[in-house]
Amino acid sequence: MESSKHRVTSDLVKTMSQSNPPKSLPPVSVHFLGTCSGGGPIVSRNCSSLAVDFGNDIWLFDAADGTLGRLHQSSLKMGNITRIFITHMHADHVLGLVAILTMIMSGMGMTAGALDRLKEEGIRKKVSMAIISDEGVEVDVNGRLMRR
Repeated sequence: MESSKHRVTSDLVKTMSQSNPPKSLPPVSVHFLGTCSGGGPIVSRNCSSLAVDFGNDIWLFDAADGTLGRLHQSSLKMGNITRIFITHMHADHVLGLVAILTMIMSGMGMTAGALDRLKEEGIRKKVSMAIISDEGVEVDVNGRLMRR
């Protein structure tokens, strides 16, 4: 009786693995755009910024002054930046944010197909942004203050 139970389980596992092969995860790459801390950039290193590339989505962590230039030097596509995280509100983590947002919203660096899709979406695509502090205060894109 016990051996037939194992055989049924084994057959079931074999059948499931044949019908639903495991999906491979897309490659993820991490780009260190700046690793200098505190006192500002130096000749060989920009201030804090890191990009995680998931293929069609890029998450940017911190946007120090000079990050836009480093993005242009890299193989990353600006149009694929979908999320920007700021770890804390020090100048060496945020001074490049306006330049990066301006470049993304202008459509520069996008392929013709991506730019056409952006034009078709028009104003239907809204910017989704929230600033959340460690004290539980959240500011949405319209400037409304909310408590968490």
